[in-house]
Amino acid sequence: MIGTVVLRKNILPPGWLNSAWIELTGGKKIKNIENFLQSCGFPMLMEKLFREQTAAQSLEETELYRRFLALQSEVGGRTLDPASQEIQLRQNEDFGEAYVLSDEFAVRLDRNITLYHMPKSEPALYLVPWRYADSEKYLGDTWWYSDAEILHDLSHLDLLTFLERYKGY
Repeated sequence: MIGTVVLRKNILPPGWLNSAWIELTGGKKIKNIENFLQSCGFPMLMEKLFREQTAAQSLEETELYRRFLALQSEVGGRTLDPASQEIQLRQNEDFGEAYVLSDEFAVRLDRNITLYHMPKSEPALYLVPWRYADSEKYLGDTWWYSDAEILHDLSHLDLLTFLERYKGY
């Protein structure tokens, strides 16, 4: 089965993360990212990179991190929907799991099929254990098909056939 990723439900503006990183570094290549992140300060980095407000000096001190951990440790983990016998991806008000399609794309399957673009940015991967998306696109409805069928069709059908099948219009 395909892997999953935890996405922050705060969608960043397109291109935000990479632009913010360039602005922070002045466009220079950083040789030691961990030292750079420590020298900038956690609250400033969370605001500049992810548009998150915090007074905490480390990730572990934030309420957002506690909510992430709560999602990860849900009693029983993922739940099985008795109607469809499908595994239901976990979510709460701040985070949601999505299936990983590639390094840059994930798809959430609930009532809708939603495609997310996740910018590849090194500092983001070091600073927080979840990913941010900078766009989300509605692709259709899931009601008639299993997750496995939808994931298969995403990689095997052409765009128009996929949109017709899943009512993505």
